[in-house]
Amino acid sequence: RAEILRTGLTKRCPSTYAKTVELLCCNWLKSCKFDPIALLDKLNPVLNENVCEQAAQVLLRVTSAIDCETSTEKGVELVRKHFGAPEIRSLRQQVLVKRNIIPDVPRGTDDDNDEEEKLEPPSLSPSMALFLRVKIDFAAHNKSELISEIITDIPTLCNLLNSHIDTLIAFHESDEYDEMDEDDIAAYEDDKNFISLQLIHMAKPSEVLSEEGSRRHFLTIMRRILARLATPDDLVEACVKAMAAAHDKEAQFLQTVSEILVDVE
Repeated sequence: RAEILRTGLTKRCPSTYAKTVELLCCNWLKSCKFDPIALLDKLNPVLNENVCEQAAQVLLRVTSAIDCETSTEKGVELVRKHFGAPEIRSLRQQVLVKRNIIPDVPRGTDDDNDEEEKLEPPSLSPSMALFLRVKIDFAAHNKSELISEIITDIPTLCNLLNSHIDTLIAFHESDEYDEMDEDDIAAYEDDKNFISLQLIHMAKPSEVLSEEGSRRHFLTIMRRILARLATPDDLVEACVKAMAAAHDKEAQFLQTVSEILVDVE
């Protein structure tokens, strides 16, 4: 499936592109009961990030335009011909439903949950992380409102990022790590690194760090992550780039980098 999308979702041949959109939405998405996360799971975003990003863009664009009669995109027209009103309603409900990086899970008292939440971060799959990141990146309207809906605020995003990194570091120091074979270890590391990278990328849009308090908090967390020798190498470049984007001036960024090098532990 990934290879079909890789070759079909190119603008070089508009008719092929439109038929690939039709296949993606009318066959594959429908077979997943219009759940975009279930479809992305089958495409394996950790191994096929670019393809999954393209697929997520298509799903969001088609869903937003499918009940707009003035849409002239051929792919949207082909999808519209296949679906009746109930299917279009299901499509919109599943793809456009509000989602957050912190899953909605039943909670007890704060005291009951504090210790558990420190041990294991809330469940966020690679497919969900990618879909939410793409939704933020390609939002055309009300981007600030969408960002609040998805990440709530910068402290929430940073806490989740820290939790995933802490979990990965703890895994490397655990007995379980010594007992697993290399393929299983690589799969676990790839999933955690992928999710962490998506969370870092979610903080890049200028709207996310528009408030000074949010920007300062984010920079503090990036500094803390980069100052830890145990931080996975796969995350370092993304953290540095995100930190650079959060600085107004290059001189300030270079000063921060110098301070991090002094603080490395």
